[in-house]
Amino acid sequence: MTLPLFAKLPKQYVILDTETTGLNPRNGDAILELAALKIDEGGTELGFFHSFINPRIPISIGASMVNGLTDEFIADNGKLPEHVFPSFVAFCANCTLVGHNLIKFDLPFINKHLEDLRLLSLRNPVLDTLELSRAKLKISNYKLGTIATHLSIPYIDAHRAENDVRITKEVFLKLVRM
Repeated sequence: MTLPLFAKLPKQYVILDTETTGLNPRNGDAILELAALKIDEGGTELGFFHSFINPRIPISIGASMVNGLTDEFIADNGKLPEHVFPSFVAFCANCTLVGHNLIKFDLPFINKHLEDLRLLSLRNPVLDTLELSRAKLKISNYKLGTIATHLSIPYIDAHRAENDVRITKEVFLKLVRM
């Protein structure tokens, strides 16, 4: 369920981002990195979740070039999906989910992993900063970096889940206060 763009902020929400092996979870691509930041309606941090995930499939060259993650790094640092996703679902309980291109990218990946693990899909309300920025800004494109730059938010070390979560938090807070 998508919340109306100008709805009152929830009491708690989780800003999340993923890095993946490719672009399509239905074609076998999977999550390599998952980060989530729980905050209250004022933006105060309440908790942080981060994990590298070893989906036991190769990372595409294109994805590795974007996110900098390699098969070797993931083999050494990644946890198995069944050890990550139950904790992630618990972390997100009773929160509205926020992300950039969350509806069309991150959630399909997350829900595919949950389906593979025979867990229930996330049914949390969602707010997508891509939709929110399209409603509130008139800019050349709606990539996270373009939006952050337009809103004078530093955009460094992008395409890593933890950094993108923190950038998305600042973008989101500025957009909802416009």
